[in-house]
Amino acid sequence: MRINLLTLFVIFHCNNGNQNDNKVKEFLKRINSENYQNGIRPGFSKGEIDKVEMNMYINSFGSISESLMEYTISIFMRQSWRDERLRHNLTKLTLSYHYGDILWVPDLFFRNEKKAYVHRVIHPNKLITVSEDGRVTYSQRITLKLSCNMILLKFPVDTQVCPLYLESFGYTTEELMFYWKKKNPVQLNIENELPKYELKDMIFDNCTQNYLTGNFTCIKTVFTLERQYDFYIIQFYLPSILIVMISWISFWIDNEAIPARISLGLLTVLTQITQMSGLKNLSPAVSYVTTLDVWNFACLIFTCAAFIEFSIVNGVKYGVKDDKTTIEEKEQSRETDGVSTTMNHQIRRRHIKMKKFSCKM
Repeated sequence: MRINLLTLFVIFHCNNGNQNDNKVKEFLKRINSENYQNGIRPGFSKGEIDKVEMNMYINSFGSISESLMEYTISIFMRQSWRDERLRHNLTKLTLSYHYGDILWVPDLFFRNEKKAYVHRVIHPNKLITVSEDGRVTYSQRITLKLSCNMILLKFPVDTQVCPLYLESFGYTTEELMFYWKKKNPVQLNIENELPKYELKDMIFDNCTQNYLTGNFTCIKTVFTLERQYDFYIIQFYLPSILIVMISWISFWIDNEAIPARISLGLLTVLTQITQMSGLKNLSPAVSYVTTLDVWNFACLIFTCAAFIEFSIVNGVKYGVKDDKTTIEEKEQSRETDGVSTTMNHQIRRRHIKMKKFSCKM
């Protein structure tokens, strides 16, 4: 009895397996036949708008370049839409990546993209699943280099807002609509860490564009990136503060120690200039003045002012000494002239007396 039941169970599952295999073959034949046109969107025959649900998983943030105004991001891009032509009586089917070129897929492109590629190691990183009701889920692993207009006036304590635009290239809003998934539209890899920035917020919005050829559906996510400025505090702010403080030491050095004060003043000024020149390699090359430029210029003014102060004090001091010496010399010369005049008068009087006395004799 047990053997008969086991035999019936095995036969039943084998028949189901054969039936599923036949259904899959029929489904694939239907896709590959001429009846399925991947050049026509699913809702065209009924005059309906095809709605595509978008969500993505951010695998990693790459480099963020201020000089090139761009950032790199690696994502798993997922699109989901319904295609009535792909209905079947099976459970969810997972198809090979080859069917990405056979099925109809939305004409998605990234509007602010500079360079992009789909990963193909070891095979093209694509995932295609088809549900019973004809809902297709299409996932790709993509690395994007995107433009980001950065405002660096507050560098290095700045916050940048970098968008990612997803837009339809050929279908207008009367034919195709993109929208974000309601729950967790963008997921982030928790192990991912940015070297210079911290991701503070993500905003999701609509960005439908109006061109001469019509309105084209567009959605976007905006990344708010806050710069981590600990590096700049340690490497630039603290050293420049110490340089300015060292330049102030000259105020407590005896003003008679001219070589020491000159050496200290020149050393601090040259050190500050050297630090500013070394900073050019790490600062973004922009045409306007940043906060860090203002800070460095202020530190340079303080160090130069300390050196100029010594020059002014030294000049005033020796100028006063010279004036006092000149006045003393003039007074001494006047006193000397007065003494010599008095002596001359006395000699003349004696000479006159001597003449008078000689005449009487």
